[in-house]
Amino acid sequence: RGESVSVKGWKETTELRVGEVVKELEVIGVKTIIFTDISHDGTLKGINKEGIQRILQETEIRVIASGGVRSIEDLLELKKLEPLGLEGVIIGRALYEGTIDLSEALKVAEDVK
Repeated sequence: RGESVSVKGWKETTELRVGEVVKELEVIGVKTIIFTDISHDGTLKGINKEGIQRILQETEIRVIASGGVRSIEDLLELKKLEPLGLEGVIIGRALYEGTIDLSEALKVAEDVK
C-alpha cells in the first residue's frame, strides 16, 4: 500500500518499506516476486509503472506485475520493462470486464522486439 508492505490479505499495513523488503528477499535468494500495488488492484485505473521499474532497477529480482492493468496500452508500457527483468503480468479484472482482449494481450506478450 503506497511504499509500505501490507500483509494478512492486505488488511494490515506494516512499517516495512517495499524497497527494503525486496532487497532482503534478494539477499536470501528469491529470484522472482509478484508485485501487486494494492491501491490499484481491481480498480482498472492503470499500473504503477514507476514502482515496478524502481524494483527492477534497484535489484536483480524478476517481477510479475499485478494491479490496475486496464488496457493494451498498459501492457505495452510494461513490455518496455522486460529488459530490466519484468517476467510477466497478471491481468484479472481487465479480462473479466472486457477492457482487454485476451488474443490481443497474447500478441503483445509474444512480440519480441
